[in-house]
Amino acid sequence: MKASVIMAGCAIMLLFTFTAISESQSPVLPPGVPPPPRKPESDSEKQSRQRQETLLGIWKLLASGRDRTATGEWEQFFAVNPHSNTLETLAWDLAKAYVRLGKYDEAIAVYKPHYHVANESVEQRAELGEILLFGEVGATPTKVPAPIGKSQCLLCHGVSKNYSGSAPYLNLYGVVKRAALLVASPEYQQRPKDTVQPEAFPGSGFATSALEYLAESNVCPSCYVVPGYGSPGTGDSESPMPAVHKPPISLTIDEMIAIDTWLFKSEGEEVPPLEAMRAAYEKFLPSQDHRGSYEGIRLASLYDAKGDLEKAIQLLDKNYTGVPRYESNPTPIGPPLIPSAASRILAQLRDDPNLFVHLKQKPEIVSKFPELLKVDTSGLSNVPKQ
Repeated sequence: MKASVIMAGCAIMLLFTFTAISESQSPVLPPGVPPPPRKPESDSEKQSRQRQETLLGIWKLLASGRDRTATGEWEQFFAVNPHSNTLETLAWDLAKAYVRLGKYDEAIAVYKPHYHVANESVEQRAELGEILLFGEVGATPTKVPAPIGKSQCLLCHGVSKNYSGSAPYLNLYGVVKRAALLVASPEYQQRPKDTVQPEAFPGSGFATSALEYLAESNVCPSCYVVPGYGSPGTGDSESPMPAVHKPPISLTIDEMIAIDTWLFKSEGEEVPPLEAMRAAYEKFLPSQDHRGSYEGIRLASLYDAKGDLEKAIQLLDKNYTGVPRYESNPTPIGPPLIPSAASRILAQLRDDPNLFVHLKQKPEIVSKFPELLKVDTSGLSNVPKQ
């Protein structure tokens, strides 16, 4: 995420990680020599560990088919942690358990934040941003090995108040303050126009605030490449950072907003209004990139289970067409395009006997969403021609 980065920077961060891991490992001690005492857990580390253990226990109950016990323990956990945004996969497993129990409002409530993340409170959005960055809540940014969430930012970036690396722009902590200074500088305002992608799209313009710079950096990393941080051999005309809204990372606008919320909050900066955060991304994303999400389709299945077909169809209309069906095959063997994760999720939703039971009975609706509602699955295996 953030300002553009170089592959050498990734190597630096990985080197720091591996060095810290090796230094943190206990040396081989002679027989009979007790190991040195472990550093006591801080209160926050203890609370984080206990939360993760509780959620893992709930997941195990779900995996063993103990829906009633699992949802009961979740409700006890949520009563104590009302702002907790769980991993999307756990929330989905809980939602399906509630559907099997006939508790449709509870199913919608537990999963809805993963679609409407930007409509939640600042605290909830920041917590989701933390999960997207670190894969968990309560993670210590300097913990080794660093946990890495869906955003994959920490494959190359650090997050530390006391960063001592040789590539300071790789440190996400402080990025908001740096971005505010950068967009006002001649270096940014008179930036080179010979990069591989000078603008996010023709006419999108440049960032005018720290918030807009975060958005531009996420969706168009090569729009501005910090001098010295370009891909090797490109003369700083191209960033090695991927556009995080595209495969394989595929963050939604809401998810990028959640991460930005965490970045602002972690620096003690005032979090911008939600409308401004969304507008920043819409400034740099053409309308065709305002894609649908499989989270919206999953939520539609829960409204269908409840019998609210109007809401289910509304969500499908908004999300079905925009979901990417195929992605590039990273291996030289096989077809150039393979079914995307979203396409596989469509098949799972279609084949689940508890989901879309109402809409599957309506031929006019089935014809609009064939991969999702038709029983015949042969179409999913046909890769479109190039």
